[in-house]
Amino acid sequence: MERYSEYKDSGVQWLGEIPSHWKTVPFKRIIENRKVGSWGAGPQEKEFNCVCLRIADFDYSKLRFKRVSNYTIRSYSSKDFVDRILKKGDILIEKSGGGEKTPVGRAVVYDLDISNAMYANFMEKIKLKGLVSPFFCIYYLSALYSSRVVWKYVKFTTGIQNIDMAAFIRNEKLVFPPKEEQNAIVSYLDTKCSRIETLLSNKEKEITLLQEMKQRIIANAVTRGLNPNVKFKSTNIPWLPEIPEHWEEKRLSTKFTGDIEANKNFEYKHAFKFNYGELVPKNEVGNPEEYKDVYVKYSLIKKGDVLINGLNLNYDFVSQRVACAPAGGIITSAYVVCRPRQGVNYDYYTLLFKAMDNMKLFHGMGTGIRLTLSFKELKKQLLPVPPLSEQHAIVSYITERTSKINSLIEKLNKEIECIKEYKQRLISDVVTGQIKVS
Repeated sequence: MERYSEYKDSGVQWLGEIPSHWKTVPFKRIIENRKVGSWGAGPQEKEFNCVCLRIADFDYSKLRFKRVSNYTIRSYSSKDFVDRILKKGDILIEKSGGGEKTPVGRAVVYDLDISNAMYANFMEKIKLKGLVSPFFCIYYLSALYSSRVVWKYVKFTTGIQNIDMAAFIRNEKLVFPPKEEQNAIVSYLDTKCSRIETLLSNKEKEITLLQEMKQRIIANAVTRGLNPNVKFKSTNIPWLPEIPEHWEEKRLSTKFTGDIEANKNFEYKHAFKFNYGELVPKNEVGNPEEYKDVYVKYSLIKKGDVLINGLNLNYDFVSQRVACAPAGGIITSAYVVCRPRQGVNYDYYTLLFKAMDNMKLFHGMGTGIRLTLSFKELKKQLLPVPPLSEQHAIVSYITERTSKINSLIEKLNKEIECIKEYKQRLISDVVTGQIKVS
């Protein structure tokens, strides 16, 4: 690709040389004003009861917001309400994240002519002076974040990371060309990124289809067995009208116990958390002793325990809520722990529960306003029970079939990561002047 004819030192360590006619200015000199999103509940006043729009969340792979959703304002003072109104061209920066691997500082330009749009908590609103296009600034911020410069300003508090935006704006610089060239760069990157996003979307659809195929294989095997010629009989299981004739149906309590002890002696100092159908180490920052008061109340789990996240069943229809403990440890007592009794193939029941989760069957088992699931409710559920030898055969079959699908999904995920890296490299090269846009 074409480069500019002359370059100069930018004076910015992470950037190096830039085209000789580009300018470098501190961020603080191009910002007209900035407003911080409120943390927690707003003042308890009822001056406003109008329907507004707010930024719902960010798409990790895009530079614009993912969606806008209805939001009723009921408890904001007039000043707080006015301060958080968005205008076209305002930049929003999401300045908090969930852990060390979660990107922070994702930014969007508000690009709608809607006077009652409002931004959410944990974001900062920035209005630029006319010197720099907000859309060029967004692409530049994307390049800056990818260079990891922003990590100098990230602070960790009990596992949550937040950008110190005041320090960031005070110390960092922006490199930019004349306004006409900024607009050309934005137009070029919009076109290129749109094509890349289409390619990414197609690969993500392939992954979705493979995941659906995997779910069908699991569901069929754990509820109908492996013999296509087997005779079936009707059941008393509400969600499963028939099972193979030689299978039994029994309450969950005959296969699992819910008698789980707490980590009262602080035997385990590190906890697990749910991550899309798996248990992974929880993000922890600081001295383990700082977590003692909380972790002594966590549940002790053993390898082979089947866990179900039964919280907020009426809100979340996406997360995979079933996981099998890979080792001994602890997890919040808010989750349901099913400990297998003697002679139970926990791998079979993990797969069965995952199939039930994919069918969203647990959502109808919770109680209370938030539909929270407990072992007390779960233990009453009837389950299909194949002979133990057949459970082993079903697990082996599913493992073999799904391993091939998992390999294809892994390959597609690697391709997606390569495409994302290419996209980020392209953005960085263009907005820092390493590539000339014709």
